[in-house]
Amino acid sequence: MESFSIWYWLAMLAMWFIFLWPLGRVVRRTGHAAPWAILAVVPVVNVILLWIWAYKRWPQQAQHAAAPPALQ
Repeated sequence: MESFSIWYWLAMLAMWFIFLWPLGRVVRRTGHAAPWAILAVVPVVNVILLWIWAYKRWPQQAQHAAAPPALQ
């Protein structure tokens, strides 16, 4: 059986970078650590994590709710 070439691994690394970099930025904007984005490439875990994040209170949302309303 033939092994994968260096070009295959470079292409895979590029695809992961193209996918995970923006996802990490989105995760960071929700108030979570960017490395959580790595779990997006794990089958089944990514779907479970998506459902958990969709229905939990985000840290940014909690900070915004705790802040007093601005005077206009």
